Amino acid sequence: MATQIKIAAYKLYTWALRAIKFDFVGPKGRHWLKMAMPHVEKRINENQNYRGSALPTLETGGRRCFIVGSGPSAQKTYDFDRADFFIFLNKSIILNERLNVANYALLVSDQSAIEELVKTKPDLSGGHIFAAVRLDVSSLSSKTPFRFRIWHRPYMYDGFFETNLQKPLYPCHTVAAYALQIAAGLGFKSINLVGIDLDFSKADPHFYESSKGELARAENSRRRQDLMVQGLLYGCAHLESTLKISVYTNSENRALSELKRF
Repeated sequence: MATQIKIAAYKLYTWALRAIKFDFVGPKGRHWLKMAMPHVEKRINENQNYRGSALPTLETGGRRCFIVGSGPSAQKTYDFDRADFFIFLNKSIILNERLNVANYALLVSDQSAIEELVKTKPDLSGGHIFAAVRLDVSSLSSKTPFRFRIWHRPYMYDGFFETNLQKPLYPCHTVAAYALQIAAGLGFKSINLVGIDLDFSKADPHFYESSKGELARAENSRRRQDLMVQGLLYGCAHLESTLKISVYTNSENRALSELKRF
């Protein structure tokens, strides 16, 4: 009986997703379907210490937020002001050795990324740390991070986006999805995406020499590449149309061509 209920619930869930995606039910129906959509949060290992700090209070008025990924376009030169805020994703923090920005945060959402990052011995003394609630970041820093929760489903590409950072964030198979929601939740009105190429077809999809583990994970990401792009484009469109937040990119990936460039 329990199995039959699970199967029925899954069929209802997939039907609702299709109804939302293909607009079978109109704007009002789509709204109520999304409100009623079953949400499942990522489980937490309660045996570990998941202390978190309060969300940092940032002066966001008139400041831009740069979200920096590890794609090849991260190496491009671009202009920024000392007042701009940077969110470095995983190993892209090593770029700060060159950029030397004072206002920044490191965002991590995957334990394997932390293990790779520890090898680089990044200097995190001056910035904030944003970490998914289930991660152990003690090997990176003694700082207490701001911890964000994550939905297991639905996904951002299902038509969901969150700006209340006390609630779980929507996934999209890429850490950039969390960064986009956090930047909006912090109150930034202009967001520049740097090095977020979402193109895993190249021999080395990073601006640095990838480890064997990173190349293996990149191969897995290549299979989900279209969903990543779909979710990121939805998130950016939602920011532009609903929240009036401008989003720009420096990526050459044609799949992201509908985004404004800077």
